[in-house]
Amino acid sequence: MTINPRSSQAPLSLATQASLETGTPAPTLPGGAGTQSQPGPNPVPVGEPKQAGAGGDSAVANGTGLSGREVPEWIGATPDTPVPDRVRVRVFVRFDGLCQECGTKIVGKRWVCDHRIALINGGENRETNLGPIHEACDRKTKTPRDVREKSKVARVRKKHLGIKKPRTITRWRKFNRDPVFASRER
Repeated sequence: MTINPRSSQAPLSLATQASLETGTPAPTLPGGAGTQSQPGPNPVPVGEPKQAGAGGDSAVANGTGLSGREVPEWIGATPDTPVPDRVRVRVFVRFDGLCQECGTKIVGKRWVCDHRIALINGGENRETNLGPIHEACDRKTKTPRDVREKSKVARVRKKHLGIKKPRTITRWRKFNRDPVFASRER
């Protein structure tokens, strides 16, 4: 074993020993820093911290639980299946406690897990389609907008299926005052 000439305490790796003997630089990781000697296939560059996930996201947002293990996505058995408390916590943490309607922090206020794409509009009852929203935002702004969207989707669906709305006015007069009697079918 060769002793590092700069410091008499740390042993040199075989690559560094060879580079000292031949005069060529020792191979390093991309980024130019040397590596700490650690067991395992991927040494960590000196001075660079390990990241929790891609882009430094939190463990819960990456699909791992608070314990660091992989947690499968929750999918409701039926559209009426209530969201369990453990899933509500994961949804809250994934969005950092921000209301998805108004964008403010949910602190000490009542909130619900809302389907971002409504079930009637083709959304699924699963964890990735849920987002936290204040109860007040749900009643005040989201519900009227959803009613308009849902009614339009229903009208378009009926039109594509050839279902016509029954006629509500069955008797009227023409401009020349002649009466017209019609059935409810169009």
